Amino acid sequence: KKKKKLSESGITNGPKIWKFPVARINDKQHPNGNGRIYTRELWENVINNQRDAWCRSVGLSDHPKDDSDPGEFKQSSIVWLDMMIDDAQKLIWALGSFVGQYGKLAQEIIEAGGRIGFSSSGFGELESDGMTVNPDTYQIERTADIVLNPSQSVYGDISDDQSKNIEYTPQSSKVT
Repeated sequence: KKKKKLSESGITNGPKIWKFPVARINDKQHPNGNGRIYTRELWENVINNQRDAWCRSVGLSDHPKDDSDPGEFKQSSIVWLDMMIDDAQKLIWALGSFVGQYGKLAQEIIEAGGRIGFSSSGFGELESDGMTVNPDTYQIERTADIVLNPSQSVYGDISDDQSKNIEYTPQSSKVT
């Protein structure tokens, strides 16, 4: 369902499209490295109701140092095009293309046989258990930044190159 024609968006002859795991669906037995739980309901809300915030937005090379820092444009390293839920693997996948000097570095690492980590960025209240992020208050900031030690232990490698397998056209919003 996510496969569409690249030519309509002008991406056909452009950069490679990659499909990376960017987050996990967690439960109380398997919280992330920060002790937080991100449920399927939270990711459904992000994908279905927050598309304007994440679709065609950039991921940075590394998270900003503190929560009040929005990051810097020059740190842009990947453009995110789409996200999807994989219930079988309890993963959130995203389609993206590397950009800029740090995106080039990330692609070089992958093509040399290495892997890179991904970590989403957002904020929201915790539920009464002190672990589960409330799906109704969570706001995504960036689909994923490229990091060394992702709290969700999600990494991309050469097997994630989808440039030969994906035809993709972003959905457009309709104005009424």
